[in-house]
Amino acid sequence: MTPEGRAPAVSVVVPLYNKAPYVRRALQSVLSQTFQDFEVIVVDDGSTDGGHLMVGEGSDSRVRLITQENKGASAARNLGVREARARWIAFLDADDEWLPTFLATVMRLQDRFPGAGAYATAWMKIEEEEGERWQATYRRVPTPPWEGYLPSYFLAAANADQPVISSAVMVPKEVILEVGGFPEGTPVGEDVITWFRIALTREIVFTWEAGAVYHMEATNRSADEARNPYWTHKIIDEAHSALMNGLVPKRKVPEVREFIAGKQLYLASSMLRQGMRMEARAYLEACVTERFSAEKMRLSFLAALPSWAYLALSVAHQRTRGLE
Repeated sequence: MTPEGRAPAVSVVVPLYNKAPYVRRALQSVLSQTFQDFEVIVVDDGSTDGGHLMVGEGSDSRVRLITQENKGASAARNLGVREARARWIAFLDADDEWLPTFLATVMRLQDRFPGAGAYATAWMKIEEEEGERWQATYRRVPTPPWEGYLPSYFLAAANADQPVISSAVMVPKEVILEVGGFPEGTPVGEDVITWFRIALTREIVFTWEAGAVYHMEATNRSADEARNPYWTHKIIDEAHSALMNGLVPKRKVPEVREFIAGKQLYLASSMLRQGMRMEARAYLEACVTERFSAEKMRLSFLAALPSWAYLALSVAHQRTRGLE
């Protein structure tokens, strides 16, 4: 337990909104860490399902519960950051969980790789119905068991599976404050925008050692995932704005442009799956890329097919994958 009067090494911020079935699991994963010098700040964002009753404040003196009217995950995280007493802040969504060594891992990383803007671990996915875990798919990251400063956060983050997610990262408090916290009023993808802003001026450290489990079928999460195209629009706009306003260091300009291209291709692929072929073509025409030219060519070919041919190819692809 942290001695009275001394700040903990890490403040753990847990935004909570209508996640009553899961928040105990999340908190237990924090309390079970091998590294124990922390405080936990749960920010109840106007839950209506009694989730705050599951927090168990008082059972462990390191756990604090703060309540606010419903303002969204960004506002909840920002309040937690302001209340944090530690220099280092780790985030955990209330429907996810940490593996026992997560805090020990990120604390080791900050000691080994000083001065970074964020320290992230690999993370696992789990489907509740299947109960099977598998690791997220990372691209343009050195092969495991590598860890260190990412050669390019922007190229790695152009993929669908992000190298930094809100349940598997620790950030210096001053860095979060430096970028203005999480953008409020953005319902999905606000964390991706935050990591993007940090990466403009700071390096990002990553390790292949898994530290968190992302639960894909938790309450409200499926609805958020369905809005992925929305947050992809937002991050593309954010990156364009950074380029236009001179916020991108010169050496990172090519990487940010390829980051935009990667997100445009991801959006076009998503639109094709939803039958929005005209919209997909518009994004493909706007996409200027060298790194992802093969993917652009593949998607452009699919977007140019008649609807019946595209559907036939999609069905054949799904059947082929089913035989793998």
